[in-house]
Amino acid sequence: MCKLKVQLTENQVRALKSVSAEQGVSAAELIRRGVDWQISEEYALTRLKQLLAQLEPATWRNSTTVTFPRQ
Repeated sequence: MCKLKVQLTENQVRALKSVSAEQGVSAAELIRRGVDWQISEEYALTRLKQLLAQLEPATWRNSTTVTFPRQ
């Protein structure tokens, strides 16, 4: 593992300590889980957009909405 220094707000630190105590895991483990979740969510959303873009007759209105022409 690599060490990384991050800066958190006081509110973030309080919340992190609280969740850490509730779940019985270290703050570092919670941060690692958060990073893993963010990476997997971004990958999944990117892949979903790629697949939806291949559908016909779908057209993209913006990055989060797909519309289908009326029949």
